[in-house]
Formats: sequence, C-alpha cells, structure tokens
Amino acid sequence: MVKDPADVLDRQKCLDALAALRHAKWFQARANGLQSCVIIIRILRDLCQRVPTWSPFPGWAMELLVEKAINSASAPLGPGDALRRVFECISSGILLPGGPGLLDPCEKKPVDTLTAMGEQQREDITSSAQVHSF
Repeated sequence: MVKDPADVLDRQKCLDALAALRHAKWFQARANGLQSCVIIIRILRDLCQRVPTWSPFPGWAMELLVEKAINSASAPLGPGDALRRVFECISSGILLPGGPGLLDPCEKKPVDTLTAMGEQQREDITSSAQVHSF
C-alpha cells in the first residue's frame, strides 16, 4: 500500500467541501428565488437554536424541506402561509423512519439527509410541529 505524502489533503474533507459547494449551487438555483423561502429557513434556524427539540434538525435537510414545501404550492405563499405549510409537511411524518424521507438531490446515489437524526429525535420534531401547526 502506498502511503500519501504528508502534504496531501484529507480525502473526506475534500469530498465534504465539494458536497457543500453542490448544495450552495442547488440553493442558488432552486430555493433562493422562491418567495418566502429564505425567510422561513431563517425562522427555522432560529427555532433550532432556541428550542432543544429542534436542534438535531440538519440545516441541509431543512433547506430541502422548505424548498419542497413552498415549491409544491399552487400559488406563491406569503411567509405565514409558507411557515404553516412547512409545519404541515413535518407534521405529516415526512421525517419519521419508514416515511418518504429527504433525499439529497445533489448526489448521484440516493442519500437520506436525515441519517444523522435518531428515531426519537425525528418523532420529537414531528410532534413539536404538530403542536405548532395552526
């Protein structure tokens, strides 16, 4: 086996950086132009920082979910309706094991963006969203 020289970059870190770049390009192309999308992502990020139940929710999965929820609406949504729609999506069980999940559209092979979350964490966020749906 050939050993890499000391000045070679770590392969996994390079792959992670490339994935982050693909995510940023996807966001610019798909989510950035949607009305209310950036606002709702900011609200959910704040929720993840303030409420311990929501803290395990990965940022990339959140961006995907918000884009899917808003983009699938038949008409442009204001911030209030968009937030309600996102909570309704989460309340429906999209995060739960055995559910549809959130696949990464930037990867060639199917990669679930929620693998970092445990089953209980997914259930807690789903339950919390059901309480916040109005």
